[in-house]
Amino acid sequence: MAEFEAVAPPAAAYFSFVLGGAVFAIGTGDPGREIEGPMAIVILGGLITSTALNLLVLPTLALRFGRFAGRDEWRSHPTAVPLK
Repeated sequence: MAEFEAVAPPAAAYFSFVLGGAVFAIGTGDPGREIEGPMAIVILGGLITSTALNLLVLPTLALRFGRFAGRDEWRSHPTAVPLK
């Protein structure tokens, strides 16, 4: 349950930004949209790309090439909690 409490505020901020930015990306017809629309698309693309990199690619690379690759040292750590 603590994991959800740690993830909930950033996730709420992320989704509110994506939904708010989507309004600018989709909106048409008003003066100034020729600048705001493409800028909103680039910002949303960068946000989604950075989130995907942080959640998927970087942990995969860290497990594959990092110092923890193929080791079970965490199991012998004095503060490790055994899995049931």
